Amino acid sequence: MVYGRPFGMANRLNTDMATKSNRKRENQEMVSSSIKRQRVSDNHFASDNSSDDSYNIEMDYNTAIPAAGTIKGIKLTNFMCHSNLEISFSDCVNFIIGRNGSGKSAVLTAISVGLGAKANVTDRGNSLRNLVKTGCSTAIIRIKLTNGGDGAYRKDIFGNEIMVERRISVNEAAVSCYKLFNEFGQLIFNKKQELIRLLDYFNIQVDNPIVVLNQDKSRAFLHSSKESMKYQFFKNATNLTQIEDDYNFAKCKKEEVAKMLDTKKELLPVMERQLHELSLQIKESQAVGSLQDKVNSLKNEAAWAFVTEQEKGVDLMRKEIRQCERKIPQFHKKIDELKATIQDAKSQYSRICKQIESSNSSIQQLESKRTDVQAKLDKHKSEQQKIYNERNQCKSEVDTIAREKKQLLQKIMEIEQRNRNEFDVARASKQKKIEQRPQQNGSNSEKYFTYGGC
Repeated sequence: MVYGRPFGMANRLNTDMATKSNRKRENQEMVSSSIKRQRVSDNHFASDNSSDDSYNIEMDYNTAIPAAGTIKGIKLTNFMCHSNLEISFSDCVNFIIGRNGSGKSAVLTAISVGLGAKANVTDRGNSLRNLVKTGCSTAIIRIKLTNGGDGAYRKDIFGNEIMVERRISVNEAAVSCYKLFNEFGQLIFNKKQELIRLLDYFNIQVDNPIVVLNQDKSRAFLHSSKESMKYQFFKNATNLTQIEDDYNFAKCKKEEVAKMLDTKKELLPVMERQLHELSLQIKESQAVGSLQDKVNSLKNEAAWAFVTEQEKGVDLMRKEIRQCERKIPQFHKKIDELKATIQDAKSQYSRICKQIESSNSSIQQLESKRTDVQAKLDKHKSEQQKIYNERNQCKSEVDTIAREKKQLLQKIMEIEQRNRNEFDVARASKQKKIEQRPQQNGSNSEKYFTYGGC
C-alpha cells in the first residue's frame, strides 16, 4: 500500500510477496521486525535530474533469509521522470521518502509495469508509450528478485537471483518485450509466457490492489461514498472478479459443450450404423485372418520342403567334397612339379636376363658406332648434295654457254652469208667493169680477180 503526503511525508512501499514450496504452499508471508532508520548515500540511490530532491529509505534489517520472490532491487532507465535510477531494497519493509513530483509513485508504477501490468492498471494512461521519458525513444525497467530457499523457481537454471527486464519502445511496432536473466546475467527466456509462469509460481498479483495500491486507487477508496465501488475494490482484492470472469468463461464453455453434445447425439444413430458396418468388416477381416494363417502355414511347409531339398543337395556336395579330398595328394604332387618347373623357368629367366644385359651393352656400343657412321653418312650426304648443287650449276652454265654458242654460230653464218652476198655483188660489178674496159694491154685482159687470194 502507498500513501502520498506533500513535503516529505512518507510513502510506504509494502511489498507483500508470497512464496510457494513445491507449488503447494499458498499462504502469504510477511517478514516484520524492528525498523532501523538509515539515510542512504548517493551510492545506493542515484537521482538523475533534480538536486533539490532528497530521498530517504527506511530499511528493515533481519538476519532471516529472504523468501524467494522478494524484490531485491530495481533499476530504471528513461522511465517517466527518471533517466537513470537504481534502488536496492532491504529484505523486509521499505519506505521511500521525497517531495511531490520527485518520482516516488514512478517507482511503484515501474514495479507493476516491469512485472507485466498493463498501462490502464497503473492509472498513468492508456498506452505504455506514455511512460517513456519525454525526448527518449526507449525505457528500460530491470527488477531483481531473490530466488533462494525451498520455494525457489527453477534454481538449476536461474540460480539465487532472477532479473526481469521489460523494454518499452516508442517508435517500434512491438511496444514492449520481456527478458529473464539468471544471476550471472545470462539470457534464459524472452517470452511473456515465462514471466506469467514465474508470477504464478510466486503468487505475485500486480493487478491486485492489496498487493500494489497506488495513490489514485487509495484516494478513490478513501473518498468514495458508494458502496458499489468499495464492493468492487473488495472483489478485486479477493480475486472475486477474476473468479467471476473464470466462472462466466466456464459457463460459456459449458454451453458450447452442451451444444456440441446435442450435435453428437444427433450423429449417434449414424455413428451406430457406421459401427455396425465396421463390425461386419472386422468379422470379414477376421475370416481373412484365418485364411492368412492357412497361407502362412503353407508357406512354412513350403519353406521346410525347400530346406529338405537343400539338405539333399548338401549331401551331394559333401560327397563331391570327399572325392575332391581324395584327389588333393595328386594335386599336391602336381603343385610340386609345377614349383620345380617354375624354379627352372626362373633360372632360365635369370640367364636370359644376363644375356639381355650383355646384349644391351653390345647394343649400346653398336648404337654409338651407328651414331658415328650416321654422322659420317650425314656429312657425305651434305657433301654429295653440295657436289650435286655444283654439278647442276655447271650444267646450267654449260647450257647457257651452248645457247650462247648456238647464237654466235647463227650470227657467224648470217655474217658469212651476208659477206658472200656482198662478194658476189662486188665480183659481178668488177666483172662488168672489166668487160666494159677496152682491151689495151693484151694479156692483162685475161686476168682473173679472185676474192680471198684467188
